Amino acid sequence: LLISLTHTLNATITVSVDSLKIVQTSGAVLKAGASPTGTMASLMRVFELSGRAGVVIEGLTFDGPDVAYSGLDLNESAAVHLTDCVGCSVRGNTFTMSGHSSDSNYARAVMVKGSGSADNDISNNDITGAELYYSYAGASRTRCCFNTVKDSPANGISGNGNTGTPVDNLVMGNHVINPGRMGIEDIGNIYRTQIVNNVCIGPATATAEGYGISAAGWESLVQGNTVRDFPIYGIEASGRGLQVVGNRCRQLQGDTLLQGVGIVINTGSGDPLGGSAVIGNYVEGFEYGIAATADHGAVQILGNNVVNCQRSIFGDTTDDYSILVIE
Repeated sequence: LLISLTHTLNATITVSVDSLKIVQTSGAVLKAGASPTGTMASLMRVFELSGRAGVVIEGLTFDGPDVAYSGLDLNESAAVHLTDCVGCSVRGNTFTMSGHSSDSNYARAVMVKGSGSADNDISNNDITGAELYYSYAGASRTRCCFNTVKDSPANGISGNGNTGTPVDNLVMGNHVINPGRMGIEDIGNIYRTQIVNNVCIGPATATAEGYGISAAGWESLVQGNTVRDFPIYGIEASGRGLQVVGNRCRQLQGDTLLQGVGIVINTGSGDPLGGSAVIGNYVEGFEYGIAATADHGAVQILGNNVVNCQRSIFGDTTDDYSILVIE
């Protein structure tokens, strides 16, 4: 399906066949209209894919409405929404979600949802003013790679194991710039996510949850990421068997007093698995370089380089689970 010219849409396009490739000619734009109906109005949904396989959405330009929609369902809003889809790709698209400047009224660019979703590819997209959601309600093995996400009012990139048991998602090589909340969040009963070789550059002002990467799932790998200028945590990881290896966390906001924690192992609820490790990271310019607090279980902190931090390594040993191994 070839899309040409500029199309102003007031209703969602439902993709009803498998193995369809949707591309556009140079200069064509899909623009959200000012008089939306149905899921376009409530969810700002341009494309709906449900139970599809092998669909490709490539090289499109999505433009938000000139005025903000009201009453969006923040759990489901997305310009491209995949539910229980297998082997679909959303790649090489441009999303400019104008008209959504309020934290309480925004749309996501892409969402992959449902325990029937697997092996989908969300890659090489350029997103401004919206979030990218690689796993929601059980979606597994999404490949979320080489996207650029700028000025999202909430997180830049998210995965949430709120239902089902999502596994083996890959978040690699993305650039997240100036998110309103966290750069990358992977949270809940989500297993073995690989968060590798991403760059997250923080907002100019502090927020209550100004985290570069929050890896709060189970048995995940956080490796080779560059995180800069997040005022609360550079990297937060749970004590559930996570490996935090070879990352660079820096706080370089001019004359700002040292604040925040470069890397923290911090599981606040649930039974801690233990077995997490913080190995070979570079941390610079925080109040605390590396900390292990709350119910984190057994943690190894080995071979890290902590520079210009008020306290280099801090272990909270007040709870029953704290077994801190530092070499």
